[in-house]
Amino acid sequence: MNNTLLEDRRFYVYVYVDLSLEILLKELPYETYYSFFIDNYPILIFGKPFYIGKGSGKRIESHIKNLNKEKNIYKLNYFNDLSNDDSLFHFYRLKDHMTQKEAYDLEHKLILHFGTIYDGTGILTNKTKRHGKIINCNRKSWNTGLTKETDERVAKAGKNISKKNKGKKAWNEGLTKETDERLKNIGKNISKSRERKPPWNKGLTKETDERVKKNAENISIALVGHIVSEESKDKMRKVKSKKENNYENCTRTTRKNK
Repeated sequence: MNNTLLEDRRFYVYVYVDLSLEILLKELPYETYYSFFIDNYPILIFGKPFYIGKGSGKRIESHIKNLNKEKNIYKLNYFNDLSNDDSLFHFYRLKDHMTQKEAYDLEHKLILHFGTIYDGTGILTNKTKRHGKIINCNRKSWNTGLTKETDERVAKAGKNISKKNKGKKAWNEGLTKETDERLKNIGKNISKSRERKPPWNKGLTKETDERVKKNAENISIALVGHIVSEESKDKMRKVKSKKENNYENCTRTTRKNK
């Protein structure tokens, strides 16, 4: 009986926080210290939270160990940005010794409190607000239709992002699908999605579809006055000639088979 009770309360809720210098110096428009109550329980967080989770055992460490299997692109990018220095982020338990239901409820309330990047309501990289329930990504973001010319917040965010990324290498720079498992998986997923989904304009022409017609007109306008170099023309001739030769070879082979 005692073992069953202990098993029932083995769950906890945890947080990953960004402790990078620019966050602590408040160069970005986020608070760096949070203190509030949820259901009369004190929540204290230092740094910028970017992921809230629940689990048991070593679940809290699994995000770092299984980065190569991560499908959440926002969380993956965040970890890759901070992974060069372990001191830039920290994770810890917010509340321990909970039942599974209690852990789900607290996780849900914390995600609602901070909001998510996915639905444009906040700063967390979580894809779900509650276990098994995916966030509605069709909901418009707060900055839909805004530009840095028309909105001060967008302009400020753009400057901060440029400052943050200045001199920083992309996580996949110099990597290939042969040397990195993540790129290999991304390539496979893209190939699968293309196999399942044919191009939207397949079988359409400018005579039968208004979108194709408009695209053709836009391309024609964009190419007005555009001078094609002799080198480019020569490349195009070679490509065309190669295609024609391949077609002739295929035709001959078909005839022989018949």
